[in-house]
Amino acid sequence: MTASTPLITKNYLVARRQNLRHQKLWQQFKQVWRYGLLATAVAASVWLSQQSYWMLNDRQQITVTGQHHLATERIKTLLNLSLPLNLWQVEPQHLLTALQAEPLVRGVQVQRQLWPVGLTLQLQERTPIAQATTAQGLGVVDNEGVWLSLQRYPQLPRPALQLIGYSEDQRSLWQGLAPLLLASVVPIQQVYLQYPHDLILRSALGAVHLGRADPVQLQAQLTALAQLRLLPRRIDPERVAFIDLTDPQHPLVRLLPLVPSVSQGT
Repeated sequence: MTASTPLITKNYLVARRQNLRHQKLWQQFKQVWRYGLLATAVAASVWLSQQSYWMLNDRQQITVTGQHHLATERIKTLLNLSLPLNLWQVEPQHLLTALQAEPLVRGVQVQRQLWPVGLTLQLQERTPIAQATTAQGLGVVDNEGVWLSLQRYPQLPRPALQLIGYSEDQRSLWQGLAPLLLASVVPIQQVYLQYPHDLILRSALGAVHLGRADPVQLQAQLTALAQLRLLPRRIDPERVAFIDLTDPQHPLVRLLPLVPSVSQGT
């Protein structure tokens, strides 16, 4: 028994070609419609952006938030915007570059406001975490090692932690040390950075010698220091010359020699 092959008629082939042609035309129509809709949207956006309604006419339309120590008018002056200016012509990167002339500014977010028309700047100021005296005078530094003059910013708080011998070329080193020192169980009052081969701390337990500054090893050294926090109960703090944590696995407490008491004769 043989299977019969269905006959393909001429009318079937004509109908199939017409169907494929209609599908192709429909696809072309949808593509043209999409392009037309996109072109209309672009043209409308361009037209709207050029309307006078979207203009910044004075500084009152600029709002600044997030600042604690910088005056709002000072920030608006730094922006150096030539008003009137179309809102859509404001370039956020240009504003960020302009504000970087102010060292206290760490970052800024720019937001266009459509109703009412305006510009909002969300500022992030640097937070001092230590005092540092440099060749430029007394100042403070943040966790990124940016030095800020207290003569220029007298309103800034003065942290308890002090850096001795700090310079700009130690910024990357300070970025690694700062979070560990601030989290130390034993409070740190001073950090001496002027000795390349010996980082010295002034702590609640006295002077601490750490050897070459190494953020990787500092965590182990501070852990060892925390284990010595009960030292004053066993040894008179006035007898401690310094604590040697060059090798955190074998901490050493260097003591001052005993001063012999002078007995008075009768």
